Amino acid sequence: MSKKDKLIKEIDILREKRKDWFNVLFALSSAVIVLVYAVLSGEKPIFILILGLIGFFGVVGLGIYYKKIETDIEKKLDDLEKED
Repeated sequence: MSKKDKLIKEIDILREKRKDWFNVLFALSSAVIVLVYAVLSGEKPIFILILGLIGFFGVVGLGIYYKKIETDIEKKLDDLEKED
């Protein structure tokens, strides 16, 4: 397997990983927004915001990880361009 084929395979794997983690990030973000709305509208007690805070930190962490995957994809694409 040539280096070019190996880079293409790695890029495809990273793209799949990015897609999967985006779905998780979107779901967690939606859950935090719904939770905060429920507390603000009075449906849930105020201490439930602790869960929202934990979820918010999870969203931030996943956002950082998602950005790392994006950076890895860009680096692999640059390496692929250098191979051509």
